[in-house]
Amino acid sequence: MRKRKISVCQQTWALLCKNFLKKWRMKRESLMEWLNSLLLLLCLYIYPHSHQVNDFSSLLTMDLGRVDTFNESRFSVVYTPVTNTTQQIMNKVASTPFLAGKEVLGLPDEESIKE
Repeated sequence: MRKRKISVCQQTWALLCKNFLKKWRMKRESLMEWLNSLLLLLCLYIYPHSHQVNDFSSLLTMDLGRVDTFNESRFSVVYTPVTNTTQQIMNKVASTPFLAGKEVLGLPDEESIKE
């Protein structure tokens, strides 16, 4: 009989712990839902204040001319990153008539472009 009482006590304790964990998890999930909603609202509030939009509609329109009439001696085209795909694209760009004799460079990262 003593063994049976211990077994019933163990089962009761296990069910109590299981119910406690279940309630705690449900509480945590609702807390996470609230925190996610608050984080989303915070992001939606901060984004318009930190994002700068330039309105160029007040500038007068200007005819820049045709691309093939562009004549600048110090003009060069620089691109990043250097991959097979970007090299193929830039080789096609460099073969256009208005870029004949101009420098087309591929650099590994943006910092080297600034240099």
